[in-house]
Amino acid sequence: MTVVADSSGSRARGEPGRDRRALPPSTSPGRLVLAGALAALRASVTGVVLCILVGLAVGWSTGGLTVAGTVGLGADLWLAAHHVPVVFAHGTVGLLPLGLLLLPVVLLVRAGGRLAREVEVAGLWQAGVALAALAVPYACAGGIAGVSTLAQTDHASLLWAPVGTLAVAVVAGGVGVLRGAGLGLRVAARVPARV
Repeated sequence: MTVVADSSGSRARGEPGRDRRALPPSTSPGRLVLAGALAALRASVTGVVLCILVGLAVGWSTGGLTVAGTVGLGADLWLAAHHVPVVFAHGTVGLLPLGLLLLPVVLLVRAGGRLAREVEVAGLWQAGVALAALAVPYACAGGIAGVSTLAQTDHASLLWAPVGTLAVAVVAGGVGVLRGAGLGLRVAARVPARV
């Protein structure tokens, strides 16, 4: 066994020839990708289901929505919460209140923290890999939701659906991964004093 010191001065025991940036033995890359995809699936499905419930309440109060219309409205609301523009017959609605963004942010911060604890993220490199494993499937879910709304007259912008969901997933999921791994202070120490 050798003792390895990192740039912060702390010491860690390691085996000779083992790369410190490698994933822990319990965390294989396949397990990390699968855990990230499942975390993204949980966050996106929870958000869409909550938005469908809101759509169901709207459909019930107006009496004019079918099941397909309710699901489409829920997908539109979920994408609108990520600030994806929604195209209507009379124009495009692009800027919605920031309060709608609270739902995906809370779900993604929780998913990122759970992912970091589940796969035992130990360094910034591993946090980046975990974030990519969370954000890319979440953006794919946004693209799928964008495609699913195209059959309606009012639908989300197909170009912005994966972009908006990826941006929210990177920021909110990144905060969750860093908090879950306890790496927030390491990142804060790397930011220059005056920006």
